[in-house]
Amino acid sequence: MRNLIIIALVVIGYFQLKRLLWESPPLKREKRAKEVADEMVQDPACGVYVPMRNAVPRTISGHEFFFCGSRCAEDYERKIASRNA
Repeated sequence: MRNLIIIALVVIGYFQLKRLLWESPPLKREKRAKEVADEMVQDPACGVYVPMRNAVPRTISGHEFFFCGSRCAEDYERKIASRNA
């Protein structure tokens, strides 16, 4: 049992050391960028939250909005256009 614990600690230590020493800094930055890309944004038309990477971006009146789909984006654009008319 004691040998099993020692082997488990060596394996865990190896993977921790590998992660800390051999993972390149650009790869770490790329992982952080993916985490940011997973930020949830709220669709202003229907109120649904979607991951930013899956959202439909639109710039309306100089502001960037994110929508759950193209239909919500079009509906919102029409709503803004009728309000400004």
